[in-house]
Amino acid sequence: MSNMIDRLIDRLNEIEGIEFVRDAWINDESVTHGVVAMTGEASGCWADGRMVDQAFRLRLAIYVKDGEDGWLDAVQAVLDDEDIAYTLPNRSYLYDADTVEWEWTCTLYGPLEVDDGEDGD
Repeated sequence: MSNMIDRLIDRLNEIEGIEFVRDAWINDESVTHGVVAMTGEASGCWADGRMVDQAFRLRLAIYVKDGEDGWLDAVQAVLDDEDIAYTLPNRSYLYDADTVEWEWTCTLYGPLEVDDGEDGD
């Protein structure tokens, strides 16, 4: 079994110059980093009294020291490749950390755990 959020983080970590983690980051303002966190269910589809499909909402944020816009294309290319829906990002300058924050709201459709053909043993 494979977790789709972990898979997304692995793909995002292919972007040179930034390290992504899940849920939280230890405060180190000198490091360019990204965080992916599941914030809840975006929607659910019920049939015959049971859940048959779900969509999960994710918060994806990056914290970078430069004001370059290239991060936008790099992150969104991964989201496009993984077929993950996303909003246009919010961009803020964090004065206390001297860092630019880019933040996307993403929607991941389908189960979080998928069969990748490997045994869990």
